[in-house]
Amino acid sequence: MGRRPDAVPEQKRTRNHRSTNENFHRDGADGRDGVASTRTDTMGRRRLLRASAGAGIAVTGVASVGTTAAAATSAGDVIWTYGETELECSPPPETFGAPLTVVNGRVYAGTTCVHIHVIDSASGEQAQTIYTNATTNRAPSVVNDIVTFAPNNHELKAYDYQEEEIRSQRIWETDVGGTANTRVSAPTVYQGTVYTTNHDGPPYCHAVDLFTGDVLWSYDEYELGEAPVVVDGMVYASGRGGMLVALDAKSGDEEWVFDIGDTSESAPTVADGIVYAGSEDGHLYAVDASTGDEEWRFDAGGAVTATPTVADGVVYVGSTSETLYAVDGASGDEEWRFDTEEWPQSPTVAGGSVFVSTQGAGLFALDTDGNELWHFAESELEDDLYPNMTAPIVVDGVLYVTTSDGMQGHVHAIDAGVDGSSVDSRVMLGTNGHHEAWAETAAVASRPSDAGEGSTGDDDGAGGDDSSTDGLTGTGSSDGGADDGLPGPGVVGALASLGGVAYWAARRTDEGEDDQ
Repeated sequence: MGRRPDAVPEQKRTRNHRSTNENFHRDGADGRDGVASTRTDTMGRRRLLRASAGAGIAVTGVASVGTTAAAATSAGDVIWTYGETELECSPPPETFGAPLTVVNGRVYAGTTCVHIHVIDSASGEQAQTIYTNATTNRAPSVVNDIVTFAPNNHELKAYDYQEEEIRSQRIWETDVGGTANTRVSAPTVYQGTVYTTNHDGPPYCHAVDLFTGDVLWSYDEYELGEAPVVVDGMVYASGRGGMLVALDAKSGDEEWVFDIGDTSESAPTVADGIVYAGSEDGHLYAVDASTGDEEWRFDAGGAVTATPTVADGVVYVGSTSETLYAVDGASGDEEWRFDTEEWPQSPTVAGGSVFVSTQGAGLFALDTDGNELWHFAESELEDDLYPNMTAPIVVDGVLYVTTSDGMQGHVHAIDAGVDGSSVDSRVMLGTNGHHEAWAETAAVASRPSDAGEGSTGDDDGAGGDDSSTDGLTGTGSSDGGADDGLPGPGVVGALASLGGVAYWAARRTDEGEDDQ
């Protein structure tokens, strides 16, 4: 268990005694078990999910899905659980170790076996599986209806949802590095190009055509390995070489290099013209995205091993000191800290709340002052193994996350106690998992099959539209919208589309036959 740092002001922390039941425990801000939040539970997709989950179980009786009673959940309650019964895998075990991607009503979950499981986000039922040939513990990307992922020790692969045989019919695979002892980063897809890095090169970074798998360029100077970020026509990446690099997204030319002091095992993030990168030297670095000049560095009290994320000008970053920090994005000043009891994963921000999971398979919901709203802990994992929880993602008030101890694992849909979706820079830039907002922002206007062979719907190629001002995405019209660091119009529109029941009903109508 973690210890409260002596320097933490008492009023910034609310930690309550925790009670447990058979599957999980949850605390409210007032300390009463079963009361997780005083927020008004307004009508939204979360209620639709509750009802759908209950109805789905009653009708289908799918053995691998469990759910709480329909329309009975409140903040911190499990809506459904996938993987409660043993999953088919040869050889076993099959469990879940990749951050989740949630797009078009589907949850994509990488496994330690040879499949990505595709789960209906409303009911928790399996929609289909995608054959991967190997373990997949990096998040897949879903853009323009194409699923791209990097199985361990294998080529980068792509499957097309517009093909009838998506389960086993890949459209291409491309060697982007990786050996029996290494792995490729999670792919980041933007405007018809897939970007990946590795630490087994050279080359250490690849840009690959999303529709053909052709390598457009590669970079071979510094060892990388973490998921790249693409903003304003630039690719930012870090990794084992201890360097943060900025590359031209169209050509791969190196623009600048910044020494982050030690190996990085966390992907960078970008907001308001600043790149934020964690290092095992115990610091979070803020670097000017245009010049590579250091703005400030923050002492995180331990190695920063999870991707920092930014929302409303605040950087949320955790370290091996078992602490989550809120840091002013402009000055680098600490605003508050929270003891997570275990190493924290990359947090997400939705509906005015901060959600952070831990390598001990715990999950905390905090307000933006660092006060605990509720807590969830997976209790069905073996403590003498390695219980873990991936970085969370929130879509329309439902938080999706995986838990595993290396032998068994689950995918959970949890009532987040909010009505929004993740709006932080990690999710909005498609880094290690994303939702519909990034899928729409990153997509080309038309696929080659729709607009003619070789067309991507973007005359500028990999870099996309560079006309916006500093925001989270670097996309949108010339009037952009970014002095406050909020996402461009494409992201805002996509987020709006996430919240409507009409959107959900339309997707289910369109996909009813395809997912069988």
